[in-house]
Amino acid sequence: PSTITYIHRGLWEVSPGNARPKRLLTGPVSSAVWSQTGQLLVTRRGWLSAAQPNGGRSLKLHRVVQGSAPDASPDGSRLAYTHNGSVFIIGLTGHRKVSRIARGSAPTFSPNGRSLAYLNQHHQVTIRPLGHGRARTLTRLRGRSLDWQPVTAVTRKGCEAANGVVVAANSAATIRAAADAQQFHTAWNGCLTALGIPFHLNDGTAGDGYSLALGHVALAGDFAALQFIYNDKYTNHSDTIDVYDLRTGALVQSTHVPCDGQPCDVTALTVNVDGFAAWDSVQTPVPAAGSITAISCPTVEFCVAGGLEGDLFVSTAPAGGQSAWTRVSLGSGGIAIRGISCPNAALCVAVTDNGSVYSSADPTGGAAAWHGVAVGASTLQGVSCPSVSLCVAVGGSETYTTTDPTGPASGWSAHTVSSASVGLNAVSCPTNSLCVVGGGGDGGDDDDGDVFTSSDPADPTPSWTATQLPGLNFIRTVDCPTATFCAAGAEPNTGAAILTSTNPVGGASAWTVKTVNDFITAVTCAGTSLCLAVDTVGVLTSVDPSEPSSSWTQTTLPNTFTGASCPSADLCAVAAGPSVLTAANPTGGSSAWTSTPVDALPCYPCLAETLTAVDDHGAHTLDTAPPGSGTVIADPQFSGDTLTWTDGGTRRSAGLS
Repeated sequence: PSTITYIHRGLWEVSPGNARPKRLLTGPVSSAVWSQTGQLLVTRRGWLSAAQPNGGRSLKLHRVVQGSAPDASPDGSRLAYTHNGSVFIIGLTGHRKVSRIARGSAPTFSPNGRSLAYLNQHHQVTIRPLGHGRARTLTRLRGRSLDWQPVTAVTRKGCEAANGVVVAANSAATIRAAADAQQFHTAWNGCLTALGIPFHLNDGTAGDGYSLALGHVALAGDFAALQFIYNDKYTNHSDTIDVYDLRTGALVQSTHVPCDGQPCDVTALTVNVDGFAAWDSVQTPVPAAGSITAISCPTVEFCVAGGLEGDLFVSTAPAGGQSAWTRVSLGSGGIAIRGISCPNAALCVAVTDNGSVYSSADPTGGAAAWHGVAVGASTLQGVSCPSVSLCVAVGGSETYTTTDPTGPASGWSAHTVSSASVGLNAVSCPTNSLCVVGGGGDGGDDDDGDVFTSSDPADPTPSWTATQLPGLNFIRTVDCPTATFCAAGAEPNTGAAILTSTNPVGGASAWTVKTVNDFITAVTCAGTSLCLAVDTVGVLTSVDPSEPSSSWTQTTLPNTFTGASCPSADLCAVAAGPSVLTAANPTGGSSAWTSTPVDALPCYPCLAETLTAVDDHGAHTLDTAPPGSGTVIADPQFSGDTLTWTDGGTRRSAGLS
C-alpha cells in the first residue's frame, strides 16, 4: 500500500484510488516528509515534530527541535535540518545529541546514511562524510534544494561493466576500485556475478595529509568484508572492518579496529555467508610504563584497576606483588579508563574516555569475560554500582543509569541533571535508593561546586536535587560508604578542600568544608572510622571523618596519585603512575605503604594480538594474546556460524549468532 500526503489548510493523506482524503493535522503546516522507517516529520510554527501514524484518526506529534527542511537518515535514527542559516543533525533515538555540520541549507542524507549533502553559503552542493574524511564542494553545481536517492532503474550489464580495477574476486562476487587521478578520489564498488549490478560501497579523497586506503578483503556468499584504513595530517590513524550485503550494496556492519592511534596490522580477515566477520589484529603498544587512572577494591582479597591505555589489571591478592596482578586487554583502542566500580567479586563495571562501558560478571575470567557497549555521547568520568542490579555513570551534564549492568547499551538511559556549563565529575551510590553526584561550573557564571542527590536513581525518570556549595569551583571526587555519610574532594576559589556530610541530602548547610594544602584527586572511606584522600604529594587519613572537627594526617609519598579504594581499615590501595600502593595499616605513615608496578609491559618491542568477531549481536573479543615478541593467533576460518582458529598451535572455536 502507498499513500500521498499533501498540505492544504492542514495536513492530509489520501491513498491512490481512494477519493476520500483523511485530515491528519489541522492548523498551519510548512512541510511534511516521510522517513524510510515510516515516521512522519512535520514542520509547523518553526518546530520540527515527529509522529508514528497508528492507523487512527488522530496524529500525535512530538516536538524534536526548532528548525526547517527536515530529512531523516535511512535507518530513521537521525534527523538533518536547518536552523538560523546552519545545518544540524540530531539523534531521534536515545540521547538526542545535536551536532552542527556547517553553514548552509537543504540537507539530505545519502542512501546509505554515511554522507550528508547540503547547499553551502554560495548555494553550491557540498558532500560531507559523517565518519572520516573531508567535505567536498561540487563548485559547478548550484541549487535551491537537494534530494539524494538511490538509482532504482539499473541496466544489468554484468559485473565486467563496472568501473575500476579488480581488487578481490571469487566465482560469486567482484570488488573493484575506481580511481580519479585528477580529483585524488577513489571509489570502491561490489558486484554479485548472479545479479550483475555493481553497487557503490565506499569512497574517499586523498590530499593535504588525508587518505583512505583499502586493506584486507574477504568474500563469502552475498557478503563482502573490507578493511579501510584512514589517515589524517595529524598522524592519527583508524581502521574499520565494514561488511556489505552485495545484493543491495548496504553496509550491514561497521566495526572500529582499535590500534592506539597507530596503523593496524590486520593479519587475517574472514567472512561467512551470513555476513558474520572475524579478524586478527596486531598492534605495537607503547613500551614505556603506563598510568593507573582508577581502582576499585570491594574486599581485601579483590581489586580491579584501570589504565590510561585502556587496559584493566585484576588481582585476588592486591598486596601480593607484581605477579599477583593480571593485565586484561579490552581491545578498547587505547581509550583511558576513567572510573571503576565493583560492588563485589561478581560484578565490575568500568567507564572510559569515549563514553563506553565495560562490564563483567566474572572479572577474573580474562578478556572474554568482559563486554563493552557505547552508552555516552562524551567522556564518562565515573561510575558507581551499589549492587549487581544498579549502576550509575556520569559524564558531561548527564547521568547514565542501568538496572542490567552486564546487558546491552539499550539498557542504559541518559538523564540530564545539570546545565551545560556544569560538568559532572564523580558519583557514589551507597544504596539502590541514594546516589550522590559531584560537579561544578566551567569558570563562567556558575562557579560554585554542585552536589546532586537522588533517592530514586533506578527509576526510569529519576529525580535529582541540586545543591550549590558557594566558594567551591567544583567537586572532583566523592565517596559515600553509607547513606548517612559522604566525603568529597573539592577545589575552592583558592586552595583545596575536603568536604564531609552526615546528611548528604540536607542541603548546603549539611556539608562541612575543611581546607587542605593540595588538590584532592580521589577520596575513599571504609565506613565512618577511616577515610583516605590522595593528592599530588601523598595521602591524607582521618579516623574521625564524620566528626565536625575531624583531623586529617598527611603522609608524603614519592608519587602522584589518581585513584584510591579502601574496602576496610585493613587494606587501602591507591593508584600512582604505573603502580598500585597498598597498606594494611593506612594510618601507619610512609613505611606502611608498598608499591607494586602493575602497568608495565613485559617486552620490547611488544606485539599485542586481538581476535575479534562481529555477528547479529555486535562485536565480540574472542581471544587475546598478551604483549610478546611474536604472534600466536592464526588461521581464523568459518564453518557455518562457527569460527575456528589457533592460539599457540591449539585449535579453538566459538559459535556466532
